[in-house]
Amino acid sequence: MRDSEGQGAGEENGGNRMITEKLIRESEPGDMLACGVAHTSFPSEAIKWVAVRGEIADWAVYTGPIGESLGMIKDRGAKVYNIGTVRKWTEATNDAIMLYRDYREEGRPMP
Repeated sequence: MRDSEGQGAGEENGGNRMITEKLIRESEPGDMLACGVAHTSFPSEAIKWVAVRGEIADWAVYTGPIGESLGMIKDRGAKVYNIGTVRKWTEATNDAIMLYRDYREEGRPMP
C-alpha cells in the first residue's frame, strides 16, 4: 500500500483494512494505511479517501476527487477533521482513533 502514485494501492476500495495501533506503529511515515470511496450528502458525489501514517506515530485521512490518484490525494488532499466521519469511513480500532492527528471528541480537549 506504499505506492506514492496510488498504483496498486487499492484504488477500487480493495485497500480498506483494519487500522490498528500496531499497524500505525509498525508503518513508516507516509505509508498509506487504508483507502476507500465515500459518498457525500451535499452535493451528492463520490470522493476518494486515503488514511496516511504521519511523521510521528499518528495518522490522518485525506480526501480528493474520485478521478484523482491516491498519491495525489495523500500529498495534496483535504484533511478530514470530523472524527465521526473518520470512524464511519475507516475500520479503525478505538486505540487507533486515539492516535488520529488532532483527535478530539466534541467538547473534549486533545489527549
